Amino acid sequence: MIVFHDVTELRRLEDLRKEFISNISHELKTPLTSIKGFSETLLDEEGFELRHRDFIRRIHQNSNQLSEMIDDLFSLARLETGDPRIEFGPVDFESLMTDLRAAFADLLNPKGLQLTWTNSAGSKTFIAGERYIRRVFENLIQNAIQYTDNGGIDIGFSDLGEELRFTVRDTGKGIPRQDLERVFERFYRVDKDRSRSTGGPGIGLAIVKHIVHLHGGRVWAESQLKCGTAIHFTLPRSSQSSD
Repeated sequence: MIVFHDVTELRRLEDLRKEFISNISHELKTPLTSIKGFSETLLDEEGFELRHRDFIRRIHQNSNQLSEMIDDLFSLARLETGDPRIEFGPVDFESLMTDLRAAFADLLNPKGLQLTWTNSAGSKTFIAGERYIRRVFENLIQNAIQYTDNGGIDIGFSDLGEELRFTVRDTGKGIPRQDLERVFERFYRVDKDRSRSTGGPGIGLAIVKHIVHLHGGRVWAESQLKCGTAIHFTLPRSSQSSD
């Protein structure tokens, strides 16, 4: 017995969804840029009462948050269509980690968290689209900081033979087992109340997944409640230059 399913309409709706997200993201950027610019100008002005200055600061803070969310939506829409603009080249692991630790210092230091890394791959560099892989690490580190109150975050780089593996491991609250398979879905949030309070739309890990897949790799999560989470992703050995 052979069963055929016509998925034409489903694909059409999926294409419409992607086009809508891309278009709405683009249209919202212009007014938000104006709001951010005017609020920055007002913050530099003298003469406002403390209460009014606090209102302006909140406007500026929320406009920045909305702008970041729109950037993420636009990035996700572009990645889902298979962004062809990835330029592969050597990435220095140590330099990338050093830059990331400095970039996240303002989020790490208030919590007393340490960002460390270990390289057991036998190579200082790997081949990837540097801008995209940096985005992967940024999203994973930001998630780890958000859900970790004590301890730290460790990033591992190892050689599996056919693949290179990268791991971002934290000592945070962990993810329930039933949610592990879904954390890479767009708009899926494990802790909905906490995510809503921090403004996250739940697409950071979806972006990670699409970037890794565009590199020919795979990504998965391991976690234990109250003991932390490890997000692993790989890059194929075939894309790496010989050392």
